[in-house]
Amino acid sequence: MDFLLNFSQLVLEINNLLGMSFVPDKTSFNHPVGILLQQILINSNSEDIEGKNLNFNVLRMFVKHLREVKNHDLKLFHRFRKRIVQANLIEHFIGIRFELEIAASLIRKELNFTKSDPPDFCVSFHDATVYIECRSMMLTSPGKGDLLYKLSASINAKSRKDYSNSHTAFFIDMTNIDHHSFIRGIDLEKTAVQQEVFSALSKTSYGSALIFTHGLNEEKQTFESVYIRIDNSQVASDLCRFLDECYSFGNYVIPKFVIPEHC
Repeated sequence: MDFLLNFSQLVLEINNLLGMSFVPDKTSFNHPVGILLQQILINSNSEDIEGKNLNFNVLRMFVKHLREVKNHDLKLFHRFRKRIVQANLIEHFIGIRFELEIAASLIRKELNFTKSDPPDFCVSFHDATVYIECRSMMLTSPGKGDLLYKLSASINAKSRKDYSNSHTAFFIDMTNIDHHSFIRGIDLEKTAVQQEVFSALSKTSYGSALIFTHGLNEEKQTFESVYIRIDNSQVASDLCRFLDECYSFGNYVIPKFVIPEHC
């Protein structure tokens, strides 16, 4: 009974925030958010507690980030909402979703920023300006290919952009890659990821790369993100100071971490 009440409240809040109506048998359930809502019900009906908790918390975090952006900047919120509502394909949705998360993160850190696009964020930090470009990775053929190569290829694909410079950090969400590596029984070790990213990054002008993944902390039953930071040897001092203060190197590890297909 508690689950149905919590689920109903979640649906109502998403409806209010997005101005949509997620009701069974309506076309809105073909939207990526609607598909995830349906998956929660499927998980519940099949008594898949882990899947239910994972997907429920994915959407709870989505709502949290929407609220944070809305309370901070209504104009920015409406820009995000319009893009989210129009994102009928999952690969489009997860890109916008990651940008929303980074916007909420910058807000919590009380930073002055604008949504520039491209690059995605222009951040005023002390007397300097630094930039963030975001990318979400999603496998088109989950059972094929070298997963680490796909990560470096993602960096190489944007290496010639005008904003590829030592003042720009490249934020990459590789949740989908981590999810499929687990399914395939492949252990993507932190050191291997760092080496692959540093090798690709050194061939670009980007100052740094932060590789994010998301999942459910089973012990706390909270949805969290963790990241690996890799700096280019030519990183600008202003960007380095910004990252040291706001996205520092760390060793936070979640012992029991359930990774969704996407967040």
